[in-house]
Amino acid sequence: MIKIDEKLIESKINIKLGIIKGKVEINENNAKLHEFLENYTLEEFDKNKDYKEYPSISSGRKFYRYFKKDPARYRLSSESLIRRLQKGKELYYVNDLVDVLNYVSLTRGYPVGLYNSDKIIGDIRYRLGSENEKYIGIGRGELNIQNLPVLSDDIGAFGSTTSDSIRTQIDSSAKNIMIVIFSFDDEMNDSVIKNVVDLMGKYLVFEYESSTII
Repeated sequence: MIKIDEKLIESKINIKLGIIKGKVEINENNAKLHEFLENYTLEEFDKNKDYKEYPSISSGRKFYRYFKKDPARYRLSSESLIRRLQKGKELYYVNDLVDVLNYVSLTRGYPVGLYNSDKIIGDIRYRLGSENEKYIGIGRGELNIQNLPVLSDDIGAFGSTTSDSIRTQIDSSAKNIMIVIFSFDDEMNDSVIKNVVDLMGKYLVFEYESSTII
């Protein structure tokens, strides 16, 4: 279970976390999934839609501003991904697990965190990054996480809605995973979780274990 700190709750933003746990076999070249994603980006993705129209993105930006974190400099990961496609850049592929969750971010606007459960030590808190706190973000180098909402274990912060840490990232050897769908609106519900689980069951070798919304 993840405990949400009172400091985050005081923002009055409707914070919810959709948490999915399970086992996977990572495939770095999933042709079926790549075809599905290419069809989506070419035929269905709306390049002209204002990304701020996604409720979770607009609420997430409001959340960042409440804690004096510039949402244009430290963008939500979902916003960054949507803007990438809107600028005409191709959707990058990492592995089938990351790729299918990027689809969730593109279609729903949620930042999605993905973690190797075996690298998480102790209890997890969802808290505000402390003064001068940093970690090495995936694809970003050193990231200043002060005043960002972060996931933290006994070692320290390992995930945020801007970029996750390399410490708990997924690689081809990962087996036990935790997915966290970060929501700042009132639209997170069981149907969102079911949709993600169904997508993973369709395109991945995935053994579902549990899910919850907090």
